[in-house]
Amino acid sequence: MAPHGHGNGGVAGEKARDFKGTMKKLMSYLANYKIAIFFVAVFAVGSTIFNIVGPKILGKATTEIFNGLVSVLRQMTFFPFPGMWCLR
Repeated sequence: MAPHGHGNGGVAGEKARDFKGTMKKLMSYLANYKIAIFFVAVFAVGSTIFNIVGPKILGKATTEIFNGLVSVLRQMTFFPFPGMWCLR
């Protein structure tokens, strides 16, 4: 019966023979894309920072909006007629 799925069937992988040379070759292939890789890294870091800081800023803004709404509602007075509100 044939093994199911992908992979090498549990055989241990081979160790790289020339890791340093392979990395040099990879870097030479990627040399044409240095600027693009740099911008991808910068935007990835920026995205992470905004994902951390954004909810904190949004929470503070929401609190300020709520406090402003509560202060306006505290200044309102109810007239004796149903459904009639006005500012003091």
